[in-house]
Amino acid sequence: MKFIKKRLIRRYAIPVRVYQSNLISDGGAKNGEHILPDASSQPYVEVNEPVIPSSNSSDSDLVYMDSTGATVNYQYEWYSLSKHQVGTVIAIGMTTDDPDGTQLVIVGEDVYNSLADIHIYYLKLNSGELNNDDPNL
Repeated sequence: MKFIKKRLIRRYAIPVRVYQSNLISDGGAKNGEHILPDASSQPYVEVNEPVIPSSNSSDSDLVYMDSTGATVNYQYEWYSLSKHQVGTVIAIGMTTDDPDGTQLVIVGEDVYNSLADIHIYYLKLNSGELNNDDPNL
């Protein structure tokens, strides 16, 4: 038996900009300075799906354990009806004052497609420190 959650996803959806062909592992460096990954110039598609904070505290991260047993901090969860890769950059909160919004990157996923027609993605702020969970950096 499959639980269909499409109605709930539509009810709590917000605009989400999914950047195409922009899988990020690091922004690189130029002249010894770290460059943050930038997806704003990439092509994108917009969908309406729920993205929620993982905690009530803005300074608190939750931990996701990937298939290798490594732990990854994340700050948001995205409930999506479509398949995306780890490393895909998305944006939420686009306004006329801030057309790029807040950029987030997928750092992990749980696939509930066989049970509920959804993918749950774990998101982290697009800070360029994707592989380092030390909050003091």
